[in-house]
Amino acid sequence: MPNGDIETVREDDQWTNVVVGEGPSHFLFETQDEAIAEGRRLAKDAGTDHIVRNEDGTVVERSSYADDADDVDDVDDADAAG
Repeated sequence: MPNGDIETVREDDQWTNVVVGEGPSHFLFETQDEAIAEGRRLAKDAGTDHIVRNEDGTVVERSSYADDADDVDDVDDADAAG
């Protein structure tokens, strides 16, 4: 995961959001849904990816809010046309 990505993870029987390269936030949530909503907001504000992990650590959702997402689509379209 690139530094700056936001991961929603289970830690010490609560949910939190981790900024990759910086460590966990000090905000803990009782439910996964609350943590996901905050993680999504953080990722959108930062223009980065949001990764959601289950209690066992497996990735269950990944969303990209990167500003260059349109650029990636353009490259894919050019490759398909070529």
